[in-house]
Order: sequence, then structure tokens, then C-alpha cells
Amino acid sequence: LFRRRGEVERAIRIHQNLIARPTLDKAQRSLALCELALDYHKAGLLDRAENLFLELAEIPAHAEQALRSLMHIYEQEKDWDKAIAAGRRLAKTAGRSLEPVIAQYHCELGEHAQQAGKLAQARVCARDALVADPRCVRASILAGRVAAAQGKEREAIAAWQKIEQQDAAFLDEAL
Repeated sequence: LFRRRGEVERAIRIHQNLIARPTLDKAQRSLALCELALDYHKAGLLDRAENLFLELAEIPAHAEQALRSLMHIYEQEKDWDKAIAAGRRLAKTAGRSLEPVIAQYHCELGEHAQQAGKLAQARVCARDALVADPRCVRASILAGRVAAAQGKEREAIAAWQKIEQQDAAFLDEAL
């Protein structure tokens, strides 16, 4: 209630006091930890929230929510390697594919590598993105840009031609 009303400091104090009680059983403690992690996240205390969510990810009852929150934190921090790891773990826990999201994380890594002039690393990231999600248009565009920057025009054109099968609506983006 306090968190929803914007009184995050008050919510944090309440949940910290609950966790400090020695009479709490494991289920109640883990629920209070989850709420405290959400409080920290809302307050922008991402390092504290991350630590609690990492702890909660080991508890089956809270693993899915904790991993989703960790992905969100890593997105905010632009820590794409950790986001990929959390996404893969969440996919196993939730039992559904997050490959399109993971492919976007690889593309982020690839674009940063390309901007830094690390074309070989950018190429690997584009390949990893396409392995994760073969329908990832962004990865094909990145692969084409990297190949063109390396002077491999045929390879660049081949990468961009894949876009027609992936999603023809993005062809003008490649052009």
C-alpha cells in the first residue's frame, strides 16, 4: 500500500522490520524479502534490489518474478550479458521461450561493439542473435552493417536479403 502511494521509504522500513523478526517462517520471510526487493527497485536502489532478487531466484516460489525483475534491472543498467543470463534462466523456469528478447540483448551488445570498432565481436553478437531468434531483423541489419564495414559486400547483401523472409515490412530500413 505504501509503495503504491509513493511512500517507498515507509514500505522499506516495514519490510525490513518484518525480515528482522526471528519468529518468521521461511515462506513469510521470503515473501517479505520479495516485497523489500520490490520496494528497493521502486526507490531506484538497483544494487540492493539486485542482491535480493538474486537470493529470491534460488527460491522456486519466487524465482520467476525475481528473474523478471533482474532482467528489468539489467536492462536499465544496460548490462546485456547479465540480462541474457537472467533471460535464459527465466525461460527454463517459466517454461516458455524468451529468445526474441535475448536476441535483442545480443544486438545491443553487437551495436556497442560495432560503435567501438570491434567488428569481429559485433559479428559474433549478430550471429548469436540470429541463433537465438532466426527471425530477428535487427540482427540481420547488424550483420549486414558489420560485413559492409569489413568490406564484404556480398556477405552484407546476403544478410540484408534475409530480411525479406524474416519480416518484409523492414526492407526499407535495410535499404
